Order: sequence, then structure tokens, then C-alpha cells
Amino acid sequence: MRKLLFLMMCLSMMTLHAFAQSKTVTGKVTDQSNGQPLAGVTIVAGKASALSNTDGSFKISVDQSVKNIVFTYVGFERSEIAVPKSGTVNVLMSSESKALEEVVVTGYGKEKKSQFTGAATVVTSKKIQDVPVSSFDQNFQGRVPGLLANSGSGQPGTNASVRIRGTSSISGSSQPLYVVDGIPIATGDFQTLNPNDFESITVLKDASAAALYGARGGTGVIVITTKSGKAGQTNFSYRTQTGFTQRPNPSQFEQMNSREMLDYEEFVGGFAPGLTAPGWVYSRKHPNYAGLPATSPANNPFAASKARYDFIRDSLGNNNVNYFDLLFRTGVSQTHELNMSGGNAATKYFLSINYFQQDGTDRKSRIKRYTTRFNLDNTVGKLNIKFNTTVGYSIVDYNEGAFYAGNGTANPFAMAWRAKPYENPFRQDGSLIFGTSSALVPRAIGNLIERSNNSQWIDKQVKTVTGLTLSYKLFPTVTLKNTTGVDASANFGTGYIKAASYVGSLQSFQAGFLNESMTSRIQMINTSGIVYNERFNERHDVEVGGYFEVVRQWNKGFGMSLWNLDPRLDLSGQGAGTLTTGGAATVAQNGNSAKSGFGIRSFFANGRYTYNDKYTLSGSIRRDGTSRILNADNKEITTWAAGFTWDVIKENFLRNASWLSDLKFRATYGKVPNIGSISGGSFGISSNFYSIPGYLNAQLPSFSTTAYAGSTITGLVPGVANPNLKIETVEKTNIGVDIAVFKNRVRLGVDAYKNLTRDLFVSQRLVATSGFYGSSLNVNAGSMSNKGLEFSLAVDIIRKKDMDLTLSANHAININKIEDLGSVTEYAAGTGIIKKGLPIGTHYSYYYLGADPATGRPRYKKPDGTATTNINEAGQFHEFGTWLPKHTGGFSLDFRYKKVSVSALFSYQFDVRRYNNVQNWVTQGDATYTGAVTQSRRLLTEQWQKPGDVKEIQSPAFSRQFTSYDISDAKFLRFRNLNVSYSLGALSVGNVKLMKSGRFYMQAQNLIIWSPWSGLDPEDDNNISLAEFPNPRAFVVGLDINF
Repeated sequence: MRKLLFLMMCLSMMTLHAFAQSKTVTGKVTDQSNGQPLAGVTIVAGKASALSNTDGSFKISVDQSVKNIVFTYVGFERSEIAVPKSGTVNVLMSSESKALEEVVVTGYGKEKKSQFTGAATVVTSKKIQDVPVSSFDQNFQGRVPGLLANSGSGQPGTNASVRIRGTSSISGSSQPLYVVDGIPIATGDFQTLNPNDFESITVLKDASAAALYGARGGTGVIVITTKSGKAGQTNFSYRTQTGFTQRPNPSQFEQMNSREMLDYEEFVGGFAPGLTAPGWVYSRKHPNYAGLPATSPANNPFAASKARYDFIRDSLGNNNVNYFDLLFRTGVSQTHELNMSGGNAATKYFLSINYFQQDGTDRKSRIKRYTTRFNLDNTVGKLNIKFNTTVGYSIVDYNEGAFYAGNGTANPFAMAWRAKPYENPFRQDGSLIFGTSSALVPRAIGNLIERSNNSQWIDKQVKTVTGLTLSYKLFPTVTLKNTTGVDASANFGTGYIKAASYVGSLQSFQAGFLNESMTSRIQMINTSGIVYNERFNERHDVEVGGYFEVVRQWNKGFGMSLWNLDPRLDLSGQGAGTLTTGGAATVAQNGNSAKSGFGIRSFFANGRYTYNDKYTLSGSIRRDGTSRILNADNKEITTWAAGFTWDVIKENFLRNASWLSDLKFRATYGKVPNIGSISGGSFGISSNFYSIPGYLNAQLPSFSTTAYAGSTITGLVPGVANPNLKIETVEKTNIGVDIAVFKNRVRLGVDAYKNLTRDLFVSQRLVATSGFYGSSLNVNAGSMSNKGLEFSLAVDIIRKKDMDLTLSANHAININKIEDLGSVTEYAAGTGIIKKGLPIGTHYSYYYLGADPATGRPRYKKPDGTATTNINEAGQFHEFGTWLPKHTGGFSLDFRYKKVSVSALFSYQFDVRRYNNVQNWVTQGDATYTGAVTQSRRLLTEQWQKPGDVKEIQSPAFSRQFTSYDISDAKFLRFRNLNVSYSLGALSVGNVKLMKSGRFYMQAQNLIIWSPWSGLDPEDDNNISLAEFPNPRAFVVGLDINF
């Protein structure tokens, strides 16, 4: 009994002592700006922690030894207060003035910039909203150091080609992964997304954050965060924008007018008597002219005669039709958008509805887009629910020629310089002249217009990106999280040529053409995770997360083509007639279908440790298993990365350096596979628009029939494939420093990196004993590096209440080098060469030396350095640069004076050269090109005419072919964007407030370009100019109203 009493006394004393050691603190946390309660605020007092409730209230037990309580909340400044003696305290939290800049969104979460070890650039909504481009990736140009975004076409709805820190693969994809609110989306569907819905875009460049995405993040990740509501009064906003796009300017072509072209044809005919161009056929110097009668008979006034030929030639010389007026237009663009946002501490919402239309600069191209977005953020106790969804519908009308015709006669951007200037496409009554075209009776422009009037090429897309994220605070330091998402799209393509038209009569079976196809793609993702985050003893901050993820994608499509259409019905296969076989025993199918899919299963974890808010170590590891790899030994892929950050500014030895605002060093290293490195090919589905991806096509041989000599029995022959391919891996090293001085008025960031791709796919020739003599096979045998420097600088020159002026600039240098090719040292690839020691994209061509003064023949450089006029003796060289720029960058100005704001953006590229196919055609100067293409005035002064001439261009009697002469400097400086705006104040009528605020603005896109390039646009996404749709100059005015 005594023992029991003694034990009870001890327990009572211990309990009393415990109570004496701690006290309970209660209170409420609110937003200082609007007084709204904040739910989910993390409250830490020593080892104890808690979360604020829906109404902002909190309760926490504080040990007697703890002096301060710390309050933290994403988007708000950290607050630290002394433990109140009364046990009650109310806390006001201030929103961070630069919240987006202080937080780096990685897709799987958010990290404080001070603790982020990697290399990332954030583009805020201010930089991307209201810009008159139909695909948001064009907003990257000149804004993100190390990111190359080239728009290869001005066709509305076309995406830019994006590369982060160079090209990582020879045969595979170098496009980054795009993630919207945690949901990966397909590259190429951007025309159906509304960039005005984006709050920020974060570009992850190195291994630290990209490694979280495993094999999908090998070439970088672009994370998009959409807008969300804010607690407070419901806010409505309306945006409207209207403007126009200018047609292209032909001045750079320097082409001959009608009389110059006729005289030049006469000149060329003297070297090539077989030329059929009118300038030669109707020339008085033509050998047949002397034998013609002086005049035509009265009963046949159109018969050949000297007078008739003189009349025709003179009449053609008087025709100088401006084809740009006929083929191009000033396009109209417009936007209308309505937004609603608001909520309280527990529930926040954002809703947008948008309509966007933009006309192209040719006669037909256009995009129309309808989108809606709804975002909901709701907190119930310890549970947070985030629901994000967008649904979009886009209609893209394609210019048929720019869509697939290249330099063909259906492409107005080709025919504008190909067609002869003396063609007259209209009769006196205004009717169009079309029909059979020849050199003497040219009707190319008339046929192009007739084709445009009687054909349609339309791509429609329905797209949704939807995600649901559930987060549950199991403990104040432990969060359970699950994200389920879907990215789904359906495309419907229609290509149609009217049966009752001239172009319809040129189709197979002479009565029009109809191609219809449809594809669907669904990608589902589910990510489950648990995150532990705790701060110990005010010095140790730890965060660890473990995740399991499953990705599954399905693709399906079908297409069909119909001919011999019923001329009474438009855009329909009803009534289509039968097709003749021409005596063939069998005919090919006019329809096809295909389906494919893949899955990825992943386990991954990440961790971060921060000591004393100065030193941060981070790391991540991921294991992916994917069906996109055939060989079971290669299916499992490991990704890992590690990083370190030193926040030097917080060191005591810099305490007195008042001029220094920030100083931080960063370093990361990791190995990230690139799942896009295996180029899988595709399955055709009888579509002029789409195909279905074939993920294993490079690993599984296809089979075709073949005949054997002396036998009537056919057999099956396998194609070339490599079942042992494994994914290329990129080893990424990054070292960076961030500096800010003079109260953060000058901010500088510098990054140095090296990306080394290993197991690079190399094309190796197969020996005869393989059974595939003359074929090549991709094998994992090489390596390629990208080394570079990135600089970003921002200077607040003026920072006052009524005036701000900030100048910003960024520049990137990327040096690519093929380090190893295994058992081969080089091989040709299109117009370039893949060679050890050279960068990817290196041009490979004959070295043109100009015309031979004695004979006018084209001269070429031989391998021994001497000259030759025999191209078969000439060697091909790689001394002409690359089509991938070594230097990229941009600079901008942001100015505000009271209610007036001006922003300007310039972007540039240099150390880049491209094949100028237009130049090749208009300066070829031989009989073939003179008969088919309007030539350049440069030929009048730079072409060889007689022995002794020292000229650059060869005699008309010869062709110089495709040589280094046509590899042109494609550097440029582009005035990318100009925005001038005026802020409007509140507007009230009596006691009724009609408008809280507003903004009126004028904006110009692609305003001016400076470049030595002689074509329409030096900016392109490939190695050769093929008369692409140039990037248009656009002007808009807009009005934003908040009410």
C-alpha cells in the first residue's frame, strides 16, 4: 500500500512539473490586407507544431524554454513573435511582395527560392497575358536564358520548337515535358489552351527538379501553374482585345520585274536555245524569229509572226501584277474573356470563359478557340481539396500549301516568288483565269487562287486537362497527398477539294477529293505521396517525401479518303461514285486505323535538409518501369540527382555589407534518362493530318512481302530494328550564383552547366552478312555534350512611388559537341553531317568558289584544297556552321509613370546559319530555274556573261546545284513585343460602383527585325528554308475591366 501511495505521489509531482514546464497559447491568424482568416497556417513552437483552423483560430502547447512562435504560410512572409504572457495572441500575416519570385514550383510541390538548389526561370502572368499569339510557347522567346524557342511557322495555332540547353539526342526528341497543375500534357496541343489562365510558368533546366519526373524529364520540364481565387469579395473581370496582322513584306526578295525577267530569259536563251520561256521564244534573237512572216494573216490574226511575237512580248512586259496583294491579306484578331474569382479562408475559386480568333496573313488560315477553366481550392479541417479543369475547343483553318506543299504550287508563300511577274490572273471583266499552265501561257497564280477558293483543310480539337489533388494533414508535420489527373484530346481533320472545280478535276478520278480522320489520346496519371516536414530547434529544417505514380496513355485513330465525289454535295462522301481499277486485280484500301499505348510505373523519393537557413542539401531518386522499352533488361530506369545551396548573405561575416542584398551559391548533379530518345515512328491511318505513335517501331521489325527470283511464291522480309535499345541518359552538372546589390536594385544570376548524353543512338551501317546490306541500324554507342553559360541581369534604375524603370537582359551560350560515335567516326544526315568533334546541326556541303573566269563553269573546292569545275571531283566540307544558334538572348524595358506603363522586349540569335532555299531558286540562273522561277536582280550584275568575267554566279549554261553559296547567315535581332498601357481608376454612378479598376493598352508583336537573311523570316525550327509561313507582325488594342 505504501508503495502504491508513493507511486501516485510521484506521478502527481511529475504532472504538476510538466504543466509548470508548458503553457497553452491560443489565437487567430488573419490576412493583413483584407482581414480574412487564414486556414492551414503552420505554427511551430520548439518541437510543438499545429495548424490554424478554417476560421483562422489555433491552439498550441508551448514549452517553457521556447521564446518564440513561428508562423509560415505559402505566399506570405514568415512571421515570428514572442510567446505571449497572457496565453493569447492574434497574428496578422503579410503577403509576400514577390511571392512568385520567392517560390519555385516544381510540379510535385513548391520550394522556397532560398532553399532551391537547382536552375529555374519563372515567367509570370504579366509577361504572357494578352500577347497576340495563339500558342503560349512563343512567349518564351527572349525571356528565358538557355531556352531556344523558334517559331517555324506563322500559321495560327502552330507551336514553337522548344529546346532547353541544347539538343540532347541525334535521332530522338529534345522537346521538354510540359506539366499543368501537376498533370503532364501532350506537346503540340497548345492551340487549345488559354495562356491568360496561367499564373506562372517555371522552366526547370537542370537535374535537381527535373529528376523528379524521371525518364520524362531528361530534356527539361516546363511547369505551368494556373490562376486561383483569393479570399475576399468576389471579383469579376472582362477582357477584350482586337487588332490585325500585317501581310509579309516582299522587299527582301530583290526579284526582277516583268521587263527585266523577259530580257533575262532572252539572255539565258542565248546559252540554252531549248528554253521555252516567253522572253526567249518571242525574242528577236531567237533563231526561229528570222523565218517568221512580218505580220499574221487577216483571217488568222493570232498566227505566229514577227509582229505578233513583238506584240506578245511587249504586252507581257507591261504586266506587273503585285501577287502579294492577291495572295495575302491583313488578318483580324479578337479576344473576349470573362473571369470570376473570390472566396473565403476555406474556399477559393477561379472561373474563366474565353474566345480567341486570329486570322493568318494568307487568304485562308485562321484559328478560333473557345476555352473555359474552373479552379477550386477548399479546406475542411485537415483536408485540402484542389480541383482544376479546363475544357477547350479549337478550329484551325490551314493554308493548304503551307500545310504540306512546301515549295509546291499550292503554297502562296512559295508562289509569291516563284510565279512569273508577267502573268495576269484576271480578265478585263474581273473573272479569274485558270486552267492548264505552261511557260508560254502561265496560269500558276490563277490556279492557286482557284484552288484556295475550292478547298478546305480544317483541324478541330477538343481538349481537357483535369486534376484532383487531395492533401490531408495526418499530423502537423506529415501530409498525405494524392493527385489524379487526365489529359485527353480528340482531333477531327477534314481535307476537301470540290468536285465541281478545276482543281477537283485534277484529282484522281477527276471529281474532287475528301479526306476525313479522327484521333483520340487519353493520358491518365495518379500520384500518391507522403511528405514529412519539420523544423527542429530553430536551426534544422527537414522535408522528406515518398511517392508512387502510375501513368497510362491510350491512342487511337482512323482515316479514310474518297474520290469521285458527288458535285451537288459539299464536304460529304454521300453519293460518291465507284472507282475503276484500271484492270488491276486488286486495289489498295482507302481507309486505315491504328491504336497504341504505353504505361509507366514509378517509385520515387526526394529529401531536403536546411541548416540554420543557410545551407541546404537536396536529393531525389526515382525508379521507372515502362512498356516503351522492349527488352526486359532495359525496362527499369533509375534517375537520381543531388544539390547544394549556400545562402551566403546570411553569414555573419557579411553582416556589415549593407550594399549586398543577396548572395547564394548553387550546385547540382544528376543522371536523367530521356524517354523521348527512342524515336518510335508512327502508324499511318490514311490521314492528311495525323498518325498514331508507334512506341516500339524502332525495336520491333516490320515485315513486308518480297518476290524471289525464279519463283512465283512470295515471302516475308523483316525490316531493320534493334530490340536491345535502351534509353539515352543525360548526366547534368550545374553551378550557379545569384547576387543582388544596392537594396535588391541590381540582380544578377549566372549558371554554368554541362549536359553529357550517354548511350547515344548512333546510326551504323550493316555488313552484307547481316542480310541487310546497305541499311543502317541505331545502336547505343555514342555520347554528346552541351556546355554553356547563362546570364540574367535586372536593374531597377528608378524605383519611386510614381515612377519605375527596370532594364533586364539575358544571354546564353551553348556549345554542342559530339564526343563519341562508337565504331564510326561520321555519317551524313540530310544536308548535314554527324561527326565526332563537331556540333549537331553542322552543315555538310560542296564548297562553292564562284564562276570560272574562262568558261563560266561553277568552281568547287577539292579535298586537297585546289579548285575544280567537276562536281564529282569536289569534296563536301563541314566548314559552314550550324543551324542551331550558339548564342541566344533577349533584353527588355519596363517603365511606369503614374498610370502609364511601357514594356518592350527584344530577342536575338547569332552564330547560326541556314540553307536559304529561296535564294537557291531565285539566283540559280540556269535554264531550268529561269523557265520556272522569277529570278533575282543580283543575276544582272553578279553572273558570268563572257570570258574574263570574275563573278560569283556561274554561267547560265550550267547549274551550281546545292552548295555553300546558299548557306546564309540567319542571325537576327527582333523587336519582339511592345506594350503601352494606361491604368483606369474606379468608376461610380451615385453609390453604385460600376468599375473597380481597369487598363487600356496597345500592343505590337514582331514589330521589327534586323537580319542579313534575304528571305521572309530567318527564325525557323529546322536547317533549311522551304517557303514557310513567316511570323506575322501583329497590332492589337485591348481593355481590361475589373468590377
